[in-house]
Amino acid sequence: MGDLEIDFVAEREGRPHYFQVALSVLDESTLERELRPLERLDDAYPKTLLTLDRIGSSDHNGIEQLNLIDWLLA
Repeated sequence: MGDLEIDFVAEREGRPHYFQVALSVLDESTLERELRPLERLDDAYPKTLLTLDRIGSSDHNGIEQLNLIDWLLA
């Protein structure tokens, strides 16, 4: 993936779940930068962007965006 990196990958029953973590992605260029590595993955496994932004959950072309605190408490 060149100079792009994914923050972490969790695995359950041999299936990966990819995660990006950012303080905030309210700035459009930051959002694009954080989504880019996940968008480049050529598989159908779950991809999640975790932030401290309080905008509720949202979806970016199949990449779920969640608040980190809510995700940790779920």
